[in-house]
Amino acid sequence: MDYRRARPEVAEDGMSARRERPNSAVIHDGQGLVEFALIMPVLLLLVMGIVEFGRLMITFSSVSTASRDAVRYAVSVGENSTGIPHYQDCLGIRAAAEKVALFADLTIVITHDSDGPGGAAAVEYCEIGKTVDPIEVLLGTQINVMMTDVYTPLVPIVQLPTIPITSETARTVLRDVYVK
Repeated sequence: MDYRRARPEVAEDGMSARRERPNSAVIHDGQGLVEFALIMPVLLLLVMGIVEFGRLMITFSSVSTASRDAVRYAVSVGENSTGIPHYQDCLGIRAAAEKVALFADLTIVITHDSDGPGGAAAVEYCEIGKTVDPIEVLLGTQINVMMTDVYTPLVPIVQLPTIPITSETARTVLRDVYVK
């Protein structure tokens, strides 16, 4: 078999004649389409996995940041615009959490030590629906804010279960502490 390029035959009228074997570009026209069809499901699965993982991380970050900001507001020294101390301002605590929780639908539970500083028994504080909690907490009491959100995958290709994401943060109330 001769591997050299065959010169096209020249017809008597000076025009080149067709080659005996078909052009290789004509044979491979559908190859790209078949390869694309084979790789596309894998590529889509990879992209959707990256998107779902990103959503999970954003939700986790949002819940933990909301918990930290809510408890930071609750234990800070000072009063809101209506004269209520921050640790009693239930709406302010919840608003501080919801301000940073952009991608989460939070369930917020706020508790404090029932028996003062160092107490072990946590009781509900700022129950849902309360705007102000009248309890006067002592200096050194811890306020605990627990946020919960449920992550549900967008794409039901694989039946993944919902994932509860919880973040709990506790800080000590700095009431009546003045810095000179």
